[in-house]
Amino acid sequence: MKKKIFSMLVTFLMTISLSMCDTKVFAQEKIEGYGKYAYETLEYIDKNLRERKAGTNKELKAAQYIKGKLENAGYKVEEQPFEFTNKKGEKFKSQNIIVTKKGDSNKEVIVGSHYDSVGTAGVDDNGSGTVVNLETAIRMKDVKTPYTIKFVFFGAEEGGLFGSKAYVDNMTQDEKNNLVYMINMDSILAGTYSYMYSGNYNEETKKVENAWPVYQAMKIAKDLNLELHLNDTKLNIDYPSPSTGNWSDHANFKEFAPYIYFEAANWELPDDPQKPEEGSSGAYETESGEVMHVPERDDLTFIENEWGDHGKNTIKKYCTLLPEMLLKLKPTIEETKLVGDSRYSTAVKVSERGFKRSENVVLVNSNAITDAMSATPFAKLKNAPILLTQSNKLNEDTKKEISRLDAKNVYIIGGEDAISNEVILQLKAMNINIERISGKDRYETSLKIANKLGKTSEIAVVNGEHGLVDAVSISPVAASKNMAIILSSPSSGITLFKKFIEENDIKTTYVIGNEKSISNEVTDKLPGVKRLGGENRNETNSVILETFYDENVNNIFVAKNGIKNEDELVDALAVGVIAAKENSPVVVVSDKLNSKQEQLISSKLLKEITKVGGNGNENAFNQIANIFRK
Repeated sequence: MKKKIFSMLVTFLMTISLSMCDTKVFAQEKIEGYGKYAYETLEYIDKNLRERKAGTNKELKAAQYIKGKLENAGYKVEEQPFEFTNKKGEKFKSQNIIVTKKGDSNKEVIVGSHYDSVGTAGVDDNGSGTVVNLETAIRMKDVKTPYTIKFVFFGAEEGGLFGSKAYVDNMTQDEKNNLVYMINMDSILAGTYSYMYSGNYNEETKKVENAWPVYQAMKIAKDLNLELHLNDTKLNIDYPSPSTGNWSDHANFKEFAPYIYFEAANWELPDDPQKPEEGSSGAYETESGEVMHVPERDDLTFIENEWGDHGKNTIKKYCTLLPEMLLKLKPTIEETKLVGDSRYSTAVKVSERGFKRSENVVLVNSNAITDAMSATPFAKLKNAPILLTQSNKLNEDTKKEISRLDAKNVYIIGGEDAISNEVILQLKAMNINIERISGKDRYETSLKIANKLGKTSEIAVVNGEHGLVDAVSISPVAASKNMAIILSSPSSGITLFKKFIEENDIKTTYVIGNEKSISNEVTDKLPGVKRLGGENRNETNSVILETFYDENVNNIFVAKNGIKNEDELVDALAVGVIAAKENSPVVVVSDKLNSKQEQLISSKLLKEITKVGGNGNENAFNQIANIFRK
């Protein structure tokens, strides 16, 4: 749906190429060549399923027709009912039709198209997307694919994108994290040119981000000798190419996953021929005028009389391209998200990534993380995840994870004010051994933790009042090197840990932060000082990245830098142990990378980037990903 202005070669049994298969019979559904099945189905829709208005019996009849076709092909079909309210306040019922084709990976791709229409035959908008989706679902049913594919037929797109919204609203956070990309097909019959769109325009960076699918798809199309276009025309003044407007079902996915959107349109023509200065959104699809939403024109007889086999050839084109995309389209680097519904479940997801089993767990109060600033090296020594809890009650997600890990020992960081004896009683009821590590304050607690590490010749010193983010930045390095993280008190300098330095014969001291954070007066009293600091927390993080990690870093963990709320650093704290195990840095970010971070990350040969924690670092995560997306 678009209103005016805005309104992949794989083998069968390692021998038979998909693109060479002229005829395939799937139960009662026969696929011959590319586009033939789709076009014959479109002819049926034109004759028997016109005017499929959202929420009507005709839309329901179309849904049942699609369901029958998929069941005939051997799929188990899921119906997802939902209700929606139109602009008049009237309530209606509709449904999405969903089938799942298992792939080599549990990571998923969604291929979507809406099947409802306005008061037209709806062959262009959107019988065309529906039949390409249907043919491809049947064609790919028994084909080995890299990802699991969900073919979704959305109801009630017209008037509010209700079907795709209902689908997204029913997705769990895990399902969103697991989505590699989404393909949307809408109105791909009558328009003069065949387009593909992708990406989101970032107003701050002035770049279209997350558009890697369309560039890969354009190469696939070129290899197949298929003519596809981007909307990079002179008349496109509102939608930086290759992005587009939010007028179709891709819009409900674009905030959390890459998308690619098929549409036949004409961005060479102004939307209003009388006002070319207002530009184009492709809505004026053909030289002779619009088709979608025009009853006498969104009709197969009219389209064939007006443009001959153009529509049939366009359907064939997309039917040829889509299967190849589903086989070949993939991010140039793996993009992973460790994001839970809460800080507790995020820490659990981090633990699940790094530990199948663990005898030991380090437990921290999620709202008093200053005590845990020094805990990562100890957790790494104990091969233990860092989990979070409330003060007076063991968090349920954490409790389940401790059970899954089959843990025997829990090390509690901090005093009774941080984690009460009530939590200890709950842990003991689980037959868990408890050891509390705490001092009278955070400084003494850091020394208690340091003494648990055994002999060490290096330490990292951070500001004990305002250096939590610096502790997070250095923690994977400190954990890998079994290096204590010591907190410096602005009032007492090194007095508190002078004895520790002497007893351990410390040779090297990494001072984390600039002179404002830890003064030269303090560092002058420390052995073998190497200052790692920048003008701000992100620059200090960059200096650590530059100092300790060469170009062969496989992964980076991206977490919020706590500039707005230091408690947000709890996600980065939880991931430090895993980062150390994987020899990967934690990159702390604000809304976007600074120039030093961008320069350094660009020099790495990354295979994966991992987002840790919820909203607030998505833009920076995408900025990093875009460095490597080709």
